[in-house]
Amino acid sequence: MFQRLCLPALVIALLVGCGVSEDNWIEDSAKSSCKFTKRCDTATFWATHDDVDACIDSTITLLHENDEYYSTCIYDSDSAKQCLKALDASCKSAGADYEELFAPCLTVYDCGGDGADGT
Repeated sequence: MFQRLCLPALVIALLVGCGVSEDNWIEDSAKSSCKFTKRCDTATFWATHDDVDACIDSTITLLHENDEYYSTCIYDSDSAKQCLKALDASCKSAGADYEELFAPCLTVYDCGGDGADGT
């Protein structure tokens, strides 16, 4: 009986604890972006990276270079969730609805701009 109660509690705890947050945004977005690029832009992926882990590492390094810029911006977790969902879309959907699908990725951080240039 105890084991049957613990398993659902553990699953719920993992789901709640693993949500998208500002603390894990860089790592989550790097992983999703690299997997999307490998899936939907394969030639560019292999021309640029040796494997997914190398892509993730270089993307994380690149994103951390902007830490100071984003330190004064406001993180929007809803946009982050929608952006990760977009990166999980089929290649066909991504190509057909690119601007609409990936618009939330431009608003993950509100840095006081209008969002037209990613700020």
